[in-house]
Amino acid sequence: MTIKRKSILLLLQLAAVYCLTACASVFLPERFLLRHFPTILLGTFSFFLMRYFSDHIIEPDTRRYLVGIAALIIFWVLLRAAKYIAFEETGIIARHLWYFYYVPLLLIPLFSLFAALSTVRHGDGAGPAWQKNAAALLTLFLILIVLTNDLHQRVFRFREGFADWDASYTHEPLYYVICVWIVLLLLAVFRILFTECRVLASRRLVWIPLLPAGFGILYTMLYLADLWPRVNGGLFGEFPEAVGITMAGIWLSLIYIGLIPSNVGYADLFALSGLSAQIADHDFQIIYKSPGAASLTEEELRSDRDIYPDADIRIHRKEVQGGYVYWQRPSFSGWKMS
Repeated sequence: MTIKRKSILLLLQLAAVYCLTACASVFLPERFLLRHFPTILLGTFSFFLMRYFSDHIIEPDTRRYLVGIAALIIFWVLLRAAKYIAFEETGIIARHLWYFYYVPLLLIPLFSLFAALSTVRHGDGAGPAWQKNAAALLTLFLILIVLTNDLHQRVFRFREGFADWDASYTHEPLYYVICVWIVLLLLAVFRILFTECRVLASRRLVWIPLLPAGFGILYTMLYLADLWPRVNGGLFGEFPEAVGITMAGIWLSLIYIGLIPSNVGYADLFALSGLSAQIADHDFQIIYKSPGAASLTEEELRSDRDIYPDADIRIHRKEVQGGYVYWQRPSFSGWKMS
């Protein structure tokens, strides 16, 4: 299967997850566990997304930021659960939990920028510090502005005494500043990844991660204009689900098309490679094996010396992150150690 087909299949699977959560939110009855099934599903999805990034991203800084993005989605899920389960009837606490939504909403694009910068090599391998520091300071300032909104109401303005605050409020100028800043961060991510990419095939496929990005932009615009489709009185897909699926689609497709270095595709590499090599985990279970590699017993895999399955083959072993790599070459009887 080609990279393009794999990427499209991935996006279709993510679309199915979004539709599942959307259908659950509008069709399931208002019972305790069923009511919060979309939240449970998004949290579970985000947990596996975090594990995927942790296991597949090669660059440590990139891996840390992408794991952070998945963790922020989980944090958002927990905030929403707390707001609607524990503090729904407690106005001031529920309102501040709602303000805290903007912590992941602003940090996810910031971490995305950091992840993109971490793929750019500038001498010592680090992205330009001033860009990261400036973006971080402005983002933290905007988070502080939202969290202190009760004091100034320059992001959201409520009725006197915060009456019916959850449904009756208006957006103030700083709210739109936040929206513009989020868009600028995401545009910077694509600019950095596209301009720094030297692999022509990946550049030609950059339209694939633009598809989930386009969905996220369309959803946000229609959501703000109160035009996103409603079913049974509820939105067909809540905002956290839309953001979570959008970010997953962007980063997973970036990985699939090769703009983010990862170990995805190792199985195909070993299957097509002319090298006689194999990789085992720390439990000495073979993970990848090329067709020409010799079959080894567990005792041979555990040996810390060169392995001689027969008189014509010599196999070397080296420990790597997560396990061991074995590669072989022709053996001559004079080389074999007693």
